[in-house]
Amino acid sequence: MPQFIITPWRDMSELVKARDQFYRRSSSNSSSQTVDERREAVELVRAWKIRGQVPHAVESTGLLVDAMLNDTPNVSPWCIRAAYSIAFARFVTGFVDSSQEGKWKLSMYKVADQLGLPTSFVEIRHRIAHEELPSVTVLREAARRSLDWLWDYFWKHLDERMPGGGMIDDEKEAAPVVAGMKEQFREVLKPYVKRRVVDVREGKGKGKESTSTATATAMEKDGVTDVISKACVRLCRGDEQTLSVLVTVLLEPKFLIPANRTIQSSLDPAFAIWTPLLRSLSTHQQAFLSTLVDELLIQLTLPSSLDVALDSYREAVYLWLRYILTDETWSAARRRWSAGLDMDCVVATCLMGQNVWSVKLVAELVCGDAGGLDERVELRRDWAELVRIALAELNGGRRGVEWEEEGEGEGEGEGGESDDGVEEMDVQQQSRGENDLVDEGGQLDGMDHDDVVVDDGPGWRMWRGTWIPKPIGMI
Repeated sequence: MPQFIITPWRDMSELVKARDQFYRRSSSNSSSQTVDERREAVELVRAWKIRGQVPHAVESTGLLVDAMLNDTPNVSPWCIRAAYSIAFARFVTGFVDSSQEGKWKLSMYKVADQLGLPTSFVEIRHRIAHEELPSVTVLREAARRSLDWLWDYFWKHLDERMPGGGMIDDEKEAAPVVAGMKEQFREVLKPYVKRRVVDVREGKGKGKESTSTATATAMEKDGVTDVISKACVRLCRGDEQTLSVLVTVLLEPKFLIPANRTIQSSLDPAFAIWTPLLRSLSTHQQAFLSTLVDELLIQLTLPSSLDVALDSYREAVYLWLRYILTDETWSAARRRWSAGLDMDCVVATCLMGQNVWSVKLVAELVCGDAGGLDERVELRRDWAELVRIALAELNGGRRGVEWEEEGEGEGEGEGGESDDGVEEMDVQQQSRGENDLVDEGGQLDGMDHDDVVVDDGPGWRMWRGTWIPKPIGMI
């Protein structure tokens, strides 16, 4: 006897139509038409929920897309973060809990691994449930990656269940991240890399600057950069999702970040190779720089169970962000981009995803010479105390961090020597024990004798520096 299955949709074609509306990326449609189609798909899923049971993949897609549609400037940032957080947490928890089998409950990490869910999804879900909500930037990227995963896990397999098992005509347009598009970007960028590596080795420009500013300036004047930039712009076609694909490809090893890079190695050759193209793209594609900075911030602040201080990729991301956000070479591009994402958002993202590199970056933005005088004064006024606490916590709460007001401390060193009294945080220092922080005279390394009094004998020692309060039981 045949078994009937009741579904909230009339037939499979209606479900496929909803999928096409969720993932539509046709260049023939205007952005307003695409938004209207996605909103219609969200309302359709809501109607299906009233009719009966809806697969978790379908419900999760509707919730995530609905959060994206409500991510607009006229909505409170707290509401945006809450919408993304609820949609994402429900998506991860629903899949993991429904896959628990057997008498004993497995860890979420193990179940996620069995499902093929990235472990970063579980870590972000943990932050949503038990810690401060992640930043909007992190949540946006998490939602985008979730839709990519849902496509591969559920939506693309609907064609196999269609009558005749045929594929829909516009599958390439419906896919959230088209592998072919990534390959096209790689094919465009590879010849550029080869040409520029030769230019850097031959030393376009003069003297010691041949691997940095002078080389980049010389390479901008030949026709190669303009040709490659226009080829990338043609592939993007003004579509923000395709622009995100380009940025994702740029952050793959062998492009912006050299493959097999070691910790503390210089990125000057990479700056010289890529600065001309990145500046050209930011000129021709209005949203490029903000998209690039968003993705770099996501990579910088992603949760990790590894020692971030020894992660050469994370250090390279930090160096690129510092270069783009503070170097004079990018001043004109920053002025054009300032309306898309201001420095306050960058600082907030770094502080909400603290690690050795994000705190080091935010210290240089707030305490260094980034931006104009007015912007630096505003950043220091709004963020100085939080940055001071973050730096102290990174050093185990053992030292206070002070800097001088604007106009004081002139004549200090440059580069790694901070003009405002903020020390460079050596990666190796993060792994030094407490005994290494005390010099031969019993003095805490790097502190003045007026700030700290250390008794030579056993017992308690008196601290006269800045007091960093911590909950009882915390070290």
